[in-house]
Amino acid sequence: MSPIFPNPYDGVRIIEDITLTDMVEDWSKVRSPSRARRRLRQGHRQNIRFLQVPKKRAFSIDGGRTLIMHPEMARQLRAMTIVARDQCG
Repeated sequence: MSPIFPNPYDGVRIIEDITLTDMVEDWSKVRSPSRARRRLRQGHRQNIRFLQVPKKRAFSIDGGRTLIMHPEMARQLRAMTIVARDQCG
Protein backbone atom coordinates (compact mmCIF):
# COMPACT_ATOMS: atom_id res chain seq x y z
CA MET A 1 0.00 0.00 0.00
CA SER A 2 1.29 3.45 -0.88
CA PRO A 3 1.94 5.77 2.10
CA ILE A 4 0.27 8.68 0.28
CA PHE A 5 -3.17 7.13 -0.03
CA PRO A 6 -4.98 7.04 3.30
CA ASN A 7 -5.43 3.76 5.11
CA PRO A 8 -6.90 3.64 8.60
CA TYR A 9 -4.02 1.44 9.83
CA ASP A 10 -0.93 3.03 8.23
CA GLY A 11 0.25 5.72 5.83
CA VAL A 12 0.02 9.48 5.65
CA ARG A 13 -3.25 11.35 5.55
CA ILE A 14 -3.49 14.38 3.24
CA ILE A 15 -5.85 17.25 3.99
CA GLU A 16 -6.38 19.55 1.01
CA ASP A 17 -6.93 23.24 1.74
CA ILE A 18 -7.54 25.67 -1.13
CA THR A 19 -6.66 28.66 1.03
CA LEU A 20 -2.94 27.73 1.12
CA THR A 21 -1.78 30.21 -1.51
CA ASP A 22 0.95 32.81 -1.88
CA MET A 23 0.41 36.27 -3.40
CA VAL A 24 2.92 37.07 -6.15
CA GLU A 25 3.39 40.12 -8.35
CA ASP A 26 3.28 39.73 -12.14
CA TRP A 27 5.44 42.38 -13.81
CA SER A 28 5.13 40.91 -17.34
CA LYS A 29 2.88 43.75 -18.59
CA VAL A 30 5.33 46.44 -17.44
CA ARG A 31 7.67 47.79 -20.10
CA SER A 32 10.48 48.82 -17.73
CA PRO A 33 10.34 47.17 -14.28
CA SER A 34 12.99 49.43 -12.70
CA ARG A 35 11.17 52.56 -13.85
CA ALA A 36 7.84 51.09 -12.72
CA ARG A 37 9.22 50.35 -9.22
CA ARG A 38 10.49 53.90 -8.89
CA ARG A 39 7.19 55.40 -10.05
CA LEU A 40 5.26 53.01 -7.78
CA ARG A 41 7.23 54.36 -4.78
CA GLN A 42 6.25 57.87 -5.88
CA GLY A 43 2.58 56.88 -5.80
CA HIS A 44 1.82 56.39 -9.50
CA ARG A 45 -0.32 53.45 -10.54
CA GLN A 46 1.50 50.73 -12.48
CA ASN A 47 0.31 47.82 -14.60
CA ILE A 48 1.19 45.15 -12.03
CA ARG A 49 -1.07 42.15 -11.47
CA PHE A 50 -1.26 40.24 -8.21
CA LEU A 51 -1.73 36.49 -8.63
CA GLN A 52 -2.40 33.76 -6.11
CA VAL A 53 -0.32 30.62 -6.63
CA PRO A 54 -0.40 27.40 -4.57
CA LYS A 55 2.11 27.17 -1.72
CA LYS A 56 4.86 24.74 -2.63
CA ARG A 57 5.14 23.39 0.89
CA ALA A 58 3.05 21.22 3.17
CA PHE A 59 2.37 21.55 6.88
CA SER A 60 2.54 18.42 9.00
CA ILE A 61 0.63 17.68 12.16
CA ASP A 62 0.29 14.57 14.36
CA GLY A 63 4.01 13.89 14.21
CA GLY A 64 4.07 13.86 10.42
CA ARG A 65 1.17 11.43 9.97
CA THR A 66 -1.10 14.16 8.53
CA LEU A 67 -0.12 16.65 5.81
CA ILE A 68 -2.02 19.82 4.99
CA MET A 69 -1.40 21.18 1.48
CA HIS A 70 -2.99 22.88 -1.52
CA PRO A 71 -4.97 20.50 -3.81
CA GLU A 72 -2.61 21.19 -6.73
CA MET A 73 0.42 20.20 -4.65
CA ALA A 74 -1.43 17.09 -3.39
CA ARG A 75 -2.15 16.09 -7.01
CA GLN A 76 1.53 16.50 -7.94
CA LEU A 77 2.65 14.53 -4.87
CA ARG A 78 0.29 11.66 -5.73
CA ALA A 79 1.47 11.65 -9.35
CA MET A 80 5.14 11.54 -8.27
CA THR A 81 4.35 8.71 -5.85
CA ILE A 82 2.66 6.66 -8.57
CA VAL A 83 5.63 7.16 -10.91
CA ALA A 84 8.10 6.18 -8.17
CA ARG A 85 6.04 3.12 -7.29
CA ASP A 86 5.92 2.01 -10.95
CA GLN A 87 9.70 2.43 -11.32
CA CYS A 88 10.44 0.35 -8.24
CA GLY A 89 8.49 -2.68 -9.20
